[in-house]
Amino acid sequence: MELPKNTLINKITRIRHVYHEGKKVPITIEYAYVPDHIAPRIIQHNLEERSLFEILSEEYNHQPDREEQKLEIVYANEKEEKMLNVDNMTALVLKRGLTFDRQGDVIQYIHAIMNKDWVSFYEEDPVIARKTREVLYAL
Repeated sequence: MELPKNTLINKITRIRHVYHEGKKVPITIEYAYVPDHIAPRIIQHNLEERSLFEILSEEYNHQPDREEQKLEIVYANEKEEKMLNVDNMTALVLKRGLTFDRQGDVIQYIHAIMNKDWVSFYEEDPVIARKTREVLYAL
C-alpha cells in the first residue's frame, strides 16, 4: 500500500469459518489493513457482527467501489497449519489486494490465506457474457 511514512494503520485479523458436516471448519486467515485517516477507531466497532465494508460505508461514508487483487499459490507455514488445521506444506491460496472507494482512495489492503479446498473463482467479462447470450439465443 502506498501511504506516507508514519501513517497509522488499523490491522484487523479474522479467521473465516464454514460449517461442514456439523463442524466449524476454519477456511481463511484474513488480515485487513485500514488507514486510520479513512476510519479512525474502526477497531471499536463490532467486527464479528458487521462486515468491514458495511462499517466503512455506514459509519465512515467510504463505499467500496473496486478492487485490485493478486492470487498465488503458497504453502502452509507452521502458524497457518495450526490456524487452518491443515498439514505441513499444504498448498494454500494467497490473496493480496487493494480496495478503493468511489473517490479512488485506498480504504483497505487485504492479505488472506485461504484453504484451496474452499476456494472457487468466478469472473464475468460483460462483453463475453453479452456475446454468449447472443449466440445462445440465436440458436
